[in-house]
Amino acid sequence: MRGFLSAVFVASLACSALARIDYSVRVVQGSNQLEFEMVIPSDGKAVEVKIPNWAPGSYRLANNKQFIKDVTAVRASRKVVVTESADGSWVVASGSSGDVVLKYSRTTGPITDRMHLTGPAYYLYVKDRIGEECSIKFNLPEKWRASCGLNVKGDGFVAPTYDVLADNPVTLGDYVSDYYEVEGVKHEIAYFGGDVSKVDRAKVVDYCQRISQAQSKFWGGLPFEKYVWHFTVMNAADGGWGLEHLSSTTIGLAQGVGEGTVSVLCHELFHAWNVKRIRSKVLGPFDYNVLPKTGALWLLEGVTDYYADLLLYRSNIFDEEYFKRSIVSNVRTTRSNAQRFEVSPYDSSYRVGEAANGQGNSAGFGVNYYNTGWLVGLCLDLEIREKTGGTKSLDDVMFALYEQTKDNKPGFEEGDVRKILVEVGGPELGTAYDNWVMKPGELPVEAQLAKVGFLFETNAEKFVDAGFVYAWGDDGRLTVSRPGRNTNVRRGDEIIEINGIAQGANESAMKNVKEQWTKLMVAGAKLKLKVKRGEEILDVDAEMTEGTRTNYKIENEGNISPEKMNKRKQWHIGSKPL
Repeated sequence: MRGFLSAVFVASLACSALARIDYSVRVVQGSNQLEFEMVIPSDGKAVEVKIPNWAPGSYRLANNKQFIKDVTAVRASRKVVVTESADGSWVVASGSSGDVVLKYSRTTGPITDRMHLTGPAYYLYVKDRIGEECSIKFNLPEKWRASCGLNVKGDGFVAPTYDVLADNPVTLGDYVSDYYEVEGVKHEIAYFGGDVSKVDRAKVVDYCQRISQAQSKFWGGLPFEKYVWHFTVMNAADGGWGLEHLSSTTIGLAQGVGEGTVSVLCHELFHAWNVKRIRSKVLGPFDYNVLPKTGALWLLEGVTDYYADLLLYRSNIFDEEYFKRSIVSNVRTTRSNAQRFEVSPYDSSYRVGEAANGQGNSAGFGVNYYNTGWLVGLCLDLEIREKTGGTKSLDDVMFALYEQTKDNKPGFEEGDVRKILVEVGGPELGTAYDNWVMKPGELPVEAQLAKVGFLFETNAEKFVDAGFVYAWGDDGRLTVSRPGRNTNVRRGDEIIEINGIAQGANESAMKNVKEQWTKLMVAGAKLKLKVKRGEEILDVDAEMTEGTRTNYKIENEGNISPEKMNKRKQWHIGSKPL
């Protein structure tokens, strides 16, 4: 059994006379809404249901309630009153004991031949009963099918808790899939959106399989019984976006499947361990009413990004030059943000809910915890190797955290990361944590890389900064390559409108946007952007500023010592050959 079922929840279920909550979903092609039914065992008391207002992995508030319509309920075959409360929930009046049959509809975009359904935005839950078992069935049009990471039971799927149900998105429709196996575990690649004909599907399977093999070897096995890659194809040469889940991931896949795209694949799969099993206590079981507060997102997201690039290098999917480019990219992005001297990686994580006027974001408060956490991971990794003579590394910290939290055990306390760092690397790692994680300031990347015989070469140039790194796709579309000081964007976001000028599918519209963007590349220009992130359309403000950018290049130290070269080799090989 998978998920976040703590000992407390097990005890509460053992004492409960209530049973499984059953969901069914009816899909009608050509409509713009889904029809839901919930069968809720009841002892006759009032039943309160709610819709999450945020989704795990996306630390920003969302008004999901606006899409829920026509909530009705029946007890003992009789319609009963459903009252919408001020706090955004619905209360089914008390009455006869037995099953409450609750129905509602959820508006969507036009339903064509395939779609993707994300749990927190669609599934109501029963207040104070998220620890109960759930099942879900889909009433689908002819030739449609469903793929998700949940276990199959009968003609539907089952989940041990609502958390697990909601954290397993579903691809529905008449779509194409590819398959492979690793360690006897079946993996499915399901394409739910975009022009699949533009993708080299064999290339995607090869990358996914090699990444799965490398991570299975790194962790010593896979933590799920099946895995689903849910892909929507983007018109871009490289990059992508993703959202992790317990036994699946949802990814915007650039049709060119470049290095950045492969890094996204590796990042999202690594989350099956780091975030989904290794997690702060507040990250499961969830409170879907308020954004969680954890100071560890630099570890859960940023260090995941670090290992995504490191494992691609260790497994020889990409070479050392790729890894060095990743170091340079993260240094450049981190040091382009002056707030690094004011906001620590911990505070960037803990205060993420304060971003965007209290709506939160998925990148951090003031400082981006992805690229900053990447560099913290590098610095801690090389520091542990230095202090232990190469006998230990950050790998050992990750393995210890996994042992502490796997198999549905509670998440770690905020101070546990520091404690384990000290256990693995000695007391000086506690000081390093205090300085690099808990305090703002410059991270000593140059000094750490020197320990393995790498030198930084720098030169300065003036540039106009949009607040993020962007790239034009082969088809003229503008996407975010890396976030910078503007933490309201994420890698893979597509900019679809600039100051009211919409991006479009035709050449003329794309040319207009490119010309508009070029004209606005001057210091002081203010931009109103519309950004597409998965199914969401977001409004983002951006301001062009003039600055001096330092370019970095990593070179080998002259006459590198055998000791440093050996440390570099150990860093490359890792705890075990991949």
